Amino acid sequence: MRTVNKLKSFFRGHTLALAALMFASNLACAKADPPPTIKASKVASVDVLHFGDANTLFVGDTQSGSVFALQIADKAAQEGQFVVYDLDQRIADLLGAKIDHIKITDMVINPVSNEAYVGVQRGKGTKGEPAIVVVNPKDSSLRLLELDKTDAVEAKLNALPDNGAMFQDRAKLRSFSITDIVKHENQIFVSGISSGEFASSLYKIPFPFTGKVNKSTVQVYHPVHNQNETRAPIRTMAVVDLDGVPHLVASFLCTPLTAIPLTDIKDNQHITGKTIAELGYGNYPIDLVPFSMNGGSFVMISNSHRPGMMINVADIASYSKKPGITTPVDLQKQPLAGVPYNTIPLAGVTQMDNQGPMYLALTRRNATTGSLELVSTVKGAFFRVSDMVAEFDFPDYSYPEDNKVLQGMIKPARTMLLQQEGLGKFTKE
Repeated sequence: MRTVNKLKSFFRGHTLALAALMFASNLACAKADPPPTIKASKVASVDVLHFGDANTLFVGDTQSGSVFALQIADKAAQEGQFVVYDLDQRIADLLGAKIDHIKITDMVINPVSNEAYVGVQRGKGTKGEPAIVVVNPKDSSLRLLELDKTDAVEAKLNALPDNGAMFQDRAKLRSFSITDIVKHENQIFVSGISSGEFASSLYKIPFPFTGKVNKSTVQVYHPVHNQNETRAPIRTMAVVDLDGVPHLVASFLCTPLTAIPLTDIKDNQHITGKTIAELGYGNYPIDLVPFSMNGGSFVMISNSHRPGMMINVADIASYSKKPGITTPVDLQKQPLAGVPYNTIPLAGVTQMDNQGPMYLALTRRNATTGSLELVSTVKGAFFRVSDMVAEFDFPDYSYPEDNKVLQGMIKPARTMLLQQEGLGKFTKE
C-alpha cells in the first residue's frame, strides 16, 4: 500500500507540474507584447516593399528575418508620369556610390502621393547598406527616405533558414525567407521559405503588430515538373476578390498559378493550393498586380523570362471553381494549361506597381542602353510610343483617309499617347 501511495504522489506531482508548465506557456503566448516603436535605421536589408496604406510601408528584411512597418508622413498627390531613363546612375550619384555598387531590390508606389519608393542595397555581398529612395513623378526628383528619422515597428519571423546555407554557391537560402508581402484588412501575409521539411511558408501576422506571428506551410502541384512541391515558395501574390470572396492569388517559379480562399489559410496549418494555371516553364514571376480598366478587373504578371501576362479576374474565378490541374503538361505540344492570358509588351521589366487609375509604373532594363529606367505606361496600351521608331514617325508619313483601322483606332491611340508623354508636337493629321 505504501508503494501505491508513493506512485500516486509521484504522478500527482508531475501532473500538477505539467499543468503548471502548460498554463505558463499559454499565458506567455497570450501575453505577447506589442513591439516597441524603433527607428527604421535598424533595417539591415531592403528586399521587399509593400504599402499597406499611404502612411504604412512594409519592408521585408531577409538579413534580420523581420518585417518592419515604417510610418510614412502624409504628402499630397503628385501628378505626372515617371520618365527617368537613368535611374540606377541617378541613385548611385545620390548615394555617392559607383553604379556597380548598388542593387535595386524593389519598387512600390505610394497610393496617395503617387511617388515611387525604391529599395536599394549599397555595397556588395552581405556588407551592403540599405536605403530607400523616393522618386517624384511630377519633376523626376530623387530624395532619400531618412531611415534614422522614420518610426517603425518590427515583426520577427520564426524558423528561418540557416544563414550559411546556399543554393549551389549562388545565393543564400536566407535571401528567399521573404519573397512578397501583401496586406488585407487587419493582417499581412508574408511568403518565403523557412527551415524544415516543408520549406515553402506563408506567415499571417496581425497588424498593427501584436507580437504574434503564425506560420503555415504551402504545397502546390507543378504541371511542368509533375510533382507536388513543398520547398519552392510563392514568388509573388495579391489578394483578389473572386465572386465577392477574397482569395490569395499566387504564382510560383516556372510558373504555376493558384488561388487560395483566405478562409482556408489557418494558423500554423499545412495548405494545399489548387493549381489553376501553368503559365510557362523556364521563368519566374516578378510582380502580380491587380488593376481595373474599362470596367473590368484584371491581374498583370511581370516575368523574368516571359512577356507580361494580363489575366481577366473573371477567368481566375471561373477556373478556381473547377478541379485543379493534377497532370503534367506536354512541353513539346501544349506547355500551357488552365487560365488563359493575353501577352503584353513588358520586356525587361524588373518591378511593377499601380500608379493611380491610369498608369502602371515600371522599372525596366533598356535593351539598347542597358540602363535601368523608371517609366509610366498607360493601362490598356502598356508601352510608350517613344520607346520605338515606327512607320508613323517618318517625317513624310500621313494617315491614309480610307484606312478605317488607322483612322478609327491607331491614330487616336497614338495621338493620346504622344500627348501623355509630352510629345504632342509630333502628332499628325
